[in-house]
Amino acid sequence: MAAAHDEDIEISVVALSGATIIELKVSREITGQDLYDLAGSSFAPGTVFKLLLQDKLLQRDSDPALKCVPSPVVLNFTTGWHRHGSEADGLFLDGGGLCNLVRRGRHKLAHAVLLNSTAALREELTADVELLSWVAYTSGGARQGSRPDGRPVPGALRLLWEMILRQPQQVCRRDPQTGKLPLHDAAWGMAPFQAAVMLAAAAPASVQDRRNRGCESPHDVGRYVHPGFSWPSPEQLMARASRLRSAGQLMGRLRSLLPQRQVGLQGCIDGGLKLGLRASFLIASCLTDCQELIHNGLIPATVLTLTSSQVPMMQPVPKMHPEAAPSVSG
Repeated sequence: MAAAHDEDIEISVVALSGATIIELKVSREITGQDLYDLAGSSFAPGTVFKLLLQDKLLQRDSDPALKCVPSPVVLNFTTGWHRHGSEADGLFLDGGGLCNLVRRGRHKLAHAVLLNSTAALREELTADVELLSWVAYTSGGARQGSRPDGRPVPGALRLLWEMILRQPQQVCRRDPQTGKLPLHDAAWGMAPFQAAVMLAAAAPASVQDRRNRGCESPHDVGRYVHPGFSWPSPEQLMARASRLRSAGQLMGRLRSLLPQRQVGLQGCIDGGLKLGLRASFLIASCLTDCQELIHNGLIPATVLTLTSSQVPMMQPVPKMHPEAAPSVSG
């Protein structure tokens, strides 16, 4: 039967022993380099290997690699070795998985792989402690051989939000050499301001953080590296982050009221949050997709809307204490 070119394809990477290394469901537009990056997620960075498709070497420059191959596809993994010395200093090595994808600007593919993977595979794919920082840094187009323009790379913001939800501890991870946080990395890469709002919502103290080599805040880094750096001011950034964080907390409280949802959204809000009938009605009228919001928390479209729109600054923005604030995901 002929391959359906517009459908996703199931891929298994199998070792010579017959053991399955990784199983994926991806778009047929996937390239040879994409497949090497994803297969490499099971190995340490610097591990070199080859992939065979139907007993023939799969070339890295195959683009697309599997356009006419029927699903499912089995790729055979040949015995690998580890690079040493100067060979290991290159930016793009086999191994590393999603990090290599985002370094090449393949955020949309990385996000799709996460959504289509099993829980165990998602844990493996997102376990690299540098992954969230790389997503933040590259989200505005920063990568080898190109200059960032601050516009979101396709899929980057959704991938960043997914990473914040799945690996929130990485938002506060400091680079072991510079002491900087992912929000500093985002500024260094001229990430879109929406990415900065997401990171600030997850780690409010990072907006003014200077506990690093150079004693620089994220805004200091961005202004130093990029003459056209155009993030909102720290105050406006905190205002947007506070709103996003509050929305996440509200969704968390709504989700806790699931046993009462049969009374309707307005009754659920009025009975659980004690806001009064008018306030409950106004909130209920704004939540157009109650079930999806309650079950899944803040969906990416809602997050992007909250990060993109301005917050009136008529009143001082209340300070947020990260140690006392609940998670943005509710």
